[in-house]
Amino acid sequence: MRCYRRQLKTTVIIEGGGGGGGGTSTITIERLGESSLTIIKGDAATIEFNFTSVDNSGEDTGDATGVWYVGNTKVATTTIYQGKNSFGITQYLHNGDNKIKLQVTDSVGSIKTYSMKSDWNKKVSGHFSVYEFACSDKSDTVLIDTELISILEQVRAHFGAAVHINSGYRTPAYNISIGGSPNSQHCKGTAADIWIKGVDPIRIALYLSSLPYFAKRGGIGYYSRTVLTGGFVHVDVRATKSRWISKTGTKYLSVSNIMPTIKQGSKDATGGVSYAVTVLQRHLGVTADGIFGAGTKAKLIEWQKAHGLAADGICGAATWSSF
Repeated sequence: MRCYRRQLKTTVIIEGGGGGGGGTSTITIERLGESSLTIIKGDAATIEFNFTSVDNSGEDTGDATGVWYVGNTKVATTTIYQGKNSFGITQYLHNGDNKIKLQVTDSVGSIKTYSMKSDWNKKVSGHFSVYEFACSDKSDTVLIDTELISILEQVRAHFGAAVHINSGYRTPAYNISIGGSPNSQHCKGTAADIWIKGVDPIRIALYLSSLPYFAKRGGIGYYSRTVLTGGFVHVDVRATKSRWISKTGTKYLSVSNIMPTIKQGSKDATGGVSYAVTVLQRHLGVTADGIFGAGTKAKLIEWQKAHGLAADGICGAATWSSF
């Protein structure tokens, strides 16, 4: 009598997957081996892969958290390390097809809490320390979003100069005392008002708005005072997109881009809230009356010709970026 032993086979189909943290990062999961495996029941099944995750400045985000699923069932949570990883899945498999999914969450975008008493001089990145983000009311607690730090490091690298922070974290009480927005990003540790010595604030705002991170999210506000170098730029890492131009002490006016396209006939809004024409006139060295007239257009065309731009007398994104 001939006996047969039935071999029960399991097919493992690796779906992959991944997800970022609260901010933006680039996650790469490279499988080592076949994407579909067939194993004999009782044999060991191991998935091997390489993992990397970097933030917007190219710095690695450290270890991550991985959640493993078989089908729609969560079976394990593991630490995912930068570099080579392996995960034994044998105990979670059943006969037939098994779809394995790995969801990765990195550390980008997390808000960290610091104490001025113990951490005041602690480096939070290569060029920024805790005290630079501290609230002006001298309170002990300081909240700082790691993604905000990443953005500020990019600004510093781009302009090759120190980024000064006028206002970082604010306690709710201090924010109220200075007339800040009730929903201020400063109170969450996700915002900073910044300036760079010798750099027109509009250049900072324009650079920020050009970063992929800000395509669909983040807040950028341009604040100009009586002279171009007297202003600052608000930047935050909120989940929604917001842009505005303002003089200090006036209401905000949301705009689709940090500086709107303007041409002859454009005028600054009553009260100087939309400040684009005046900013342009100061750049061109003409009378800054907030009215885009023939004289402003003529000077703008001269500027455009001198900088290899389309000499159409219209100030759009390309012209703003040339200043």
